[in-house]
Amino acid sequence: YQVAGSGPEQVWKLLTHQRLKADATSYYNFRPVLIPTLMAICTWIYALARLGGPETDRLRPLWLVGRHSLGVYLLHLILIAITVVATGENRALNEPWLATTGFVVILGICYAYAFAKERRSGSRKAAAAAE
Repeated sequence: YQVAGSGPEQVWKLLTHQRLKADATSYYNFRPVLIPTLMAICTWIYALARLGGPETDRLRPLWLVGRHSLGVYLLHLILIAITVVATGENRALNEPWLATTGFVVILGICYAYAFAKERRSGSRKAAAAAE
């Protein structure tokens, strides 16, 4: 890839035909054995939550992002893209404390989004039932 500083700086250099620096980028790919392992873990989590019955109903807020998974998925990609564009680096949060903080902030924003969607759909259902 050809890159330069932050996102706005890169756009400016592209528009003014300035020189960009070459950058080799690597991406994480799942190992083939990891995919069935992750599927099994997800299945066990779901099975344990269902087998617990009423006792696990208190865990219901944890599944909130799953009920709005497409919106949450797109939102988290947008939030990650914002950090990448703002810093101009493919790995915007290199330090461990930055990565942890970024994870917690993005997770919090995604839960807030899912909570707002849940409340809005709940109020629509209540209004429809009242009619």
